[in-house]
Amino acid sequence: MNNNLKRVKLLFVIAIFAFSCTQQVSKNPPGYPDRSPELDVLPGFQNPPKGYGNVAFYW
Repeated sequence: MNNNLKRVKLLFVIAIFAFSCTQQVSKNPPGYPDRSPELDVLPGFQNPPKGYGNVAFYW
């Protein structure tokens, strides 16, 4: 009985792992480059986020 329970647990874990590997992520995480041809990058250059381009200058 104990051996069968271990087999069932193992098969369950393998099935969950296999299912999680087949799922596709529909949205990229923040900061991930977008390569879609419909992306318009001009607004991001015209109105950059606050703090963009500020670089500390040290001698």
